Amino acid sequence: MTKKRARDILLIQLAAAETDGKPNTYQKTNFMEALKIAIDELENKWIPVTFRRLTKAEREKYDEVVDFMYTCKLPQNNEDVLITTFDGRVESATYVDDEVYGGYFDGYEDEDDVIAWRPYPDGWKGGKE
Repeated sequence: MTKKRARDILLIQLAAAETDGKPNTYQKTNFMEALKIAIDELENKWIPVTFRRLTKAEREKYDEVVDFMYTCKLPQNNEDVLITTFDGRVESATYVDDEVYGGYFDGYEDEDDVIAWRPYPDGWKGGKE
């Protein structure tokens, strides 16, 4: 199913819901597939990186080797992701959640090195959108 077709199905279902239409099994199946595509599109966008300074107690916990903590949604430990750097480059990085150093993008340890991240998109499926 293409993104355009998924959008069209969602709009049709919305119109049907507004007029109290009762969708059939085919419509429900297409609606669920369209909804999954829409959710995937929303979840696989760039996520801005935000952070805060550590409290005194947190600095002591991390033995003062860490001075900030991310406050945004983050990748899973050891997940490879795409990042946008402070100077606008798109690069690959691994997110590491370390007990000693806290969470960081490997190779980009300063709080302002990475301004956004996103999961890798799905691979090409041979002509399907």
